[in-house]
Amino acid sequence: MVADAPILQLEPALERFQEQADLVVVSADRISATLFLRGGYLRLPSVVDARMAVPTGIKALSKLSQGVASDLRRLRRSRYTWKVTTGAADFSLFYERFYLPFVRQRHGELAVAQDCDWLRYHYLRSTVLWIMHDREPVAGTLLNRHGTVLTSVLNGVLDGDVEHLQRGALAALYVQAVEYAHEQGCRYFDFGGSRPSLHDGVLRYKRKWGITLRDRRDTHDILIRWYRWTPAVAAFLTGTSLIYRLNSGLSAVAALNCREPAAQEDADHAHHLLWTGGLHSLSLINSGGWREGIAPPTHTRLLGPSAAADLLCP
Repeated sequence: MVADAPILQLEPALERFQEQADLVVVSADRISATLFLRGGYLRLPSVVDARMAVPTGIKALSKLSQGVASDLRRLRRSRYTWKVTTGAADFSLFYERFYLPFVRQRHGELAVAQDCDWLRYHYLRSTVLWIMHDREPVAGTLLNRHGTVLTSVLNGVLDGDVEHLQRGALAALYVQAVEYAHEQGCRYFDFGGSRPSLHDGVLRYKRKWGITLRDRRDTHDILIRWYRWTPAVAAFLTGTSLIYRLNSGLSAVAALNCREPAAQEDADHAHHLLWTGGLHSLSLINSGGWREGIAPPTHTRLLGPSAAADLLCP
């Protein structure tokens, strides 16, 4: 069920559905969420940012992970070049031919593009870094510098053509943007926002760069609660781990959804796949519980279904 409701009437309305609903997801502005939806929810930022310390050069970049090293080898074989430009015409070209088609290609009817006028007001004088092939731009990223931090605000691919992605244009964007950050004397490169889930494909791609998650204090929060542990809740958290606020930091929760008690290798494997810099803790819930004597991985809690409700903020 999807519905809108006045914030003052929301909590009583939700209580009426607690016998039928497995999971409740609320999107509300931060002030209203704090004042009127106080307890019993995981509180998620609508977007999390991913930041890395800028390496000292390409050699240091290649040591970040096998994935980054693979991207660099692939780019050496490509014929990509890059350039940076600034100006109203370049902004319009990027927005209309690169960003909009890219968003629509990725999300289809669900695409929600950033407003052009808002972007123009805030980022008109920002830099566009272009990835070139045969002297023609095939991908671009809108870069904004604030102090010692260079941020990738938006990415785009020419006409949303997936072939450019398959040839490594997105990897080239990140490599050259990090190199540009180094040239400009920046200490940090921010990859921009992702959905608050460790299973998000964009965020998983960014992990190989040695990122640290950061809470973006946006205007809206996402609040999630479950009234009881059910197969539907377990299935949701198995495929959609959640990054939420806890004690002024970010933590995460995911489910394994095994019917039998999970073993040490299950805990270690899940931690290896999900743990990301910037998290304070990771909670792993298994519907079948856990075998005795398991040593929890670093900063990880192993929970059974009866303890899952303890995660919800009182």
